[in-house]
Amino acid sequence: MGALMRLRLPSIKIRARLLPWLLLVGLSLTSLQLTHGQGADFRRYNEWASVFARSDIFALSGNVATPTGLPLTQWSFGPGLIIAFPDGLQLPSLLGTSRLRIVGVVSFFLTWLGVLLLLPPKFKRSPFAITASLLLIFYGSHAGFYSHHHSSESLSILLIVWLTVFLRDGDYGRHWKAAAFFTLGGLLCLCRLKLAPVAGLYFLVWAYRGRKVVDARHGWADAAIALTLLLLVGAMIGTANQWMTGSFFSSPYAVGDEGFRAAELLRPRFLSEVLFHPWHGLLVYHPLYAVGAGVLLLRLFQRRLRLEDGLGLIALVSLLYLHAGWFIWWLGTGSFGMRGLAPICLLLVLPVLDELAERRSHWLAWTLIPPVFWSFLLYEQGHTNFFTYAMLFQAQWQTWLNLTGELSYYSPIVIVPATLLLSRILVLSDTDPAGEDRLRSAMPYAAASFALLFLVSSLLFARTAASTRELMAQDAQWGRRNFRAVNNYNHEDFMRNLRGYQRVDGYEYEKESIRAFLERNPNIHYKAYLRDLHGARIYQARFGR
Repeated sequence: MGALMRLRLPSIKIRARLLPWLLLVGLSLTSLQLTHGQGADFRRYNEWASVFARSDIFALSGNVATPTGLPLTQWSFGPGLIIAFPDGLQLPSLLGTSRLRIVGVVSFFLTWLGVLLLLPPKFKRSPFAITASLLLIFYGSHAGFYSHHHSSESLSILLIVWLTVFLRDGDYGRHWKAAAFFTLGGLLCLCRLKLAPVAGLYFLVWAYRGRKVVDARHGWADAAIALTLLLLVGAMIGTANQWMTGSFFSSPYAVGDEGFRAAELLRPRFLSEVLFHPWHGLLVYHPLYAVGAGVLLLRLFQRRLRLEDGLGLIALVSLLYLHAGWFIWWLGTGSFGMRGLAPICLLLVLPVLDELAERRSHWLAWTLIPPVFWSFLLYEQGHTNFFTYAMLFQAQWQTWLNLTGELSYYSPIVIVPATLLLSRILVLSDTDPAGEDRLRSAMPYAAASFALLFLVSSLLFARTAASTRELMAQDAQWGRRNFRAVNNYNHEDFMRNLRGYQRVDGYEYEKESIRAFLERNPNIHYKAYLRDLHGARIYQARFGR
């Protein structure tokens, strides 16, 4: 990168004030052209979207019923609720396209608009620095793959990007910005409850900084807004818990008994696997994160660590701990890398860019090329499952051979260098101090979009909750579907995970624990459930018979 910057090339001059608008046009065209594929657990979230669009919880396809008589699913409703947003506004019929296309285009545009706002100010004065930074983030982190695939990770990255935008903006004295910030945090909790601690870290940093510039009266108003939003989010999460488990406070993810727990939070066992296992290990897929963590630790030891840096470091440690305690570290087969840590990818990559901007270090720039290239080859493969390092290296080599053997104008190894070269010959013809922040004029519109998303999502959830409550108050739901079994977990999902363990050597204790749990807790057939004392009590309490 440093050598390319020193090349003497012909230049094309553009006015500095045009650069933000050119970036917006390029971003818009890219978002419209990209095909938005199916990410991890897409089908589950799309089912939830159908539930909220139709206000019919029986749009869930599960063959296992919960003790409440409703279909069982372990997957969070939040991503589906967000995906259903276009249906709440009747946009698919108005625009003549699918809700998934609308969500895909808008989320991609907003994600990368937020990324543009987060680039170091020095980089925003150089078309080459902007292009190189975007390519580094796109291929070197989860952001590239998940920004054009429908999954909870895609939406989580979007929300964390904009939380960071509002946090870095530094304007804590406006009610609308506080409302937008806490709305984003609430949506993040809805999207994935495990990200609630990350949202809490953002809130703490906002409160710490805001107390210095906001008077007490204004601060209480902001706190009231935040509390109201979070209570609404808590009510939605608790209601969904009640649908799936019969308890407002019991999550469908909390599965286990005295001999097995899906989440061993007090005994994390898979830290090395989460980081280094060829089957979706974090640093195996994205070694750039190791550079980011190294920069954060260096700043910590040099006492240069900023609040945002500390937030990223704590978020990394907490999510690593959380996922090390989950009973399957790979988090499913239809995914890309360690997707559980995908939402905080920008918190690990942005410090690297900031360090480049501050130090102008050529050796650091050259150090970034190998890890990004490695991740680029994995990106080209998409959903992958490598059970051994031999499989991983063989697939990487074959991908490189395929790319070089089928060179064309559309090949990534042609497009990427050509894009860098083109951006290198673009030179700003004048200085426009306001140009680098011109994109910030989009912040009110983005805030309004997220506020509308939260409002419509809340109304869709309330409508579905009302219809579900009415359904549960009558006998009709027992005849809506011929359920095969009744339980708080799906036997087939755990069998699938057990088969996953068979693909890797070792882990005999884990294999036996899951097998023994399934033997101790078989799925109860519906008729057997009605004969069971617990099932009979619930049935009699609800229907009086």
